[in-house]
Parts: sequence; structure tokens; C-alpha cells
Amino acid sequence: MVKSISFLVVDDHPVFRQGLVALVQSDERYKVCAEAGSEAEALATLEQSVPDVVLSVTFCDPGSSLLVTHLCHPFLGTPSVPICQGSL
Repeated sequence: MVKSISFLVVDDHPVFRQGLVALVQSDERYKVCAEAGSEAEALATLEQSVPDVVLSVTFCDPGSSLLVTHLCHPFLGTPSVPICQGSL
């Protein structure tokens, strides 16, 4: 069996975050290992384990997604962990 690609899904809107989780998990190659509703939750999650991909959607503050990227960097420690960001 092929190893699943793990995702940390970060978004401050619970319904939208649930949709992203459902979308990611609709493909059996992917799994959501954790969800976070804020930068603080994302960082706390990264202290426990590092996913293969961080999927972060812009929070109310347009610069917030970039802040998540900056704050996550020390935990990821490798350029092989992509951070996918979007803005709505």
C-alpha cells in the first residue's frame, strides 16, 4: 500500500474548513491529519507532528496566510513541505 499524503487544513471558517477536509479526503491517496481554525492552533498542531502539506486559506486579515507561512517555517524545517495558500 502506498503511504497517504497528510494534510494540515487551516481556515478560520468551520464550514469552509470542513469542505476542504471533505475535498482532500475524497481522494484515498490523501488524509487530513489535523485541522486548525487559527494561527495559534496551526502552530500547536505543528509542535505535535509535521504534515506533508499545509493547506492554508486566508483569514479575515489578508496578510494572515503569509503570517501562517512565516510562523510554520521553523516547524517544517524542510523545503519539501509545500504550503498551499489561497485567498477568497
